[in-house]
Amino acid sequence: MRHEGFSYLIGKHIRKDKHLKDHILLLVLLSMLLSFSLIFVYSMADGIADKYAYLGSGHLTVKGLYSGVGDYPVRRSSALLYGTEKTANVMVKGVGNEYFFPRRLQEISIKTVDGMDLKSILTYQNRNASIPQILISRTLSEKLKLELGSKALIVIPSGGSFKPVLCTIGGIYTSGYEELDAQLIFCPITILQQYDCPLETEMLVDGDVRSEKYRLLENGYSVTAWYETSSAIAENLKTSQNVITGVFLVIALLASYFISEFSATLVDNRKKEIATLKLLGATDASLYVSYVASLFRISIRSLVVGTLIGITLSYMVKPLLGMLSASGIPALQYYLLSFSIRVPFARIFFVLVFLLICCMVSASLALLRIRKIQPISLSD
Repeated sequence: MRHEGFSYLIGKHIRKDKHLKDHILLLVLLSMLLSFSLIFVYSMADGIADKYAYLGSGHLTVKGLYSGVGDYPVRRSSALLYGTEKTANVMVKGVGNEYFFPRRLQEISIKTVDGMDLKSILTYQNRNASIPQILISRTLSEKLKLELGSKALIVIPSGGSFKPVLCTIGGIYTSGYEELDAQLIFCPITILQQYDCPLETEMLVDGDVRSEKYRLLENGYSVTAWYETSSAIAENLKTSQNVITGVFLVIALLASYFISEFSATLVDNRKKEIATLKLLGATDASLYVSYVASLFRISIRSLVVGTLIGITLSYMVKPLLGMLSASGIPALQYYLLSFSIRVPFARIFFVLVFLLICCMVSASLALLRIRKIQPISLSD
């Protein structure tokens, strides 16, 4: 009962300390910025990965034809796209009319000629019947000065020579990611079939991509993952995630210094109260444990509140990101701003625990000065 009474008095003293608000505010702001930044970086990285998986090459690409759920036959080739004034090196991707299913359409916005549907654009059977239509990005349309309904020329390498294909711009798409939009165009798969471009099967994997890849390899298929075909992008995304985590670990170490200063000040400002408690029978160990426990409860509550605020802000800022994405500001054109919010709970928890441990270790070391306060100091 005596120990519980001391803990109550110490907790009451701490709550009345004039510096406590600074301690709470520091932890709330740190945890808020930490969670918000991690969510932003991880959501952007996952959004870019989705763009490359759903539009670029699937989660996995199998050479040849493979039949299964979530598998789409495609043909692709590097090519030159001629506009009215300029030329661009592009990756032309031949797909069927079933390629743009609802989930894939979430990653892209498309404007077509006179409201024509994608099925009509991507269906082309007879090369002599009409001019085929293609989908290009808004980035390419602006660069090459091509509009909906404009004629364009694609030059495809085939059999040691180059084959020109006259096309009509049937649709203009925007994925929201400049790096992808600057090089990718879509055409009917039958166009590339005529020029013997290799057949591949894109696979969308609902689960662990690596495990599915190894399963296919064991079954004798030649398969590559999106992070291998776009290794530079995948490596940059991974590096960005690790860097932001490392930055916050360093910040946590710096924050622990301020927490130790607060703890030391707390003891210095309460010398008489501590001396009085010692006169009443409190031991150094019981006072030390009570102070540490009280600071731990206050700190963990502050971190939880700050984290919840950071997660809430992450969802609230999404409409603003959409407005910035649509604004066309040049400085933002190489950033993906239209992504779904995804909370990396495990990474946030890891960094918060590290922050809490650093703070409590520094606070514990600072509170050791309790032993230097003698009961007789009350008479001074």
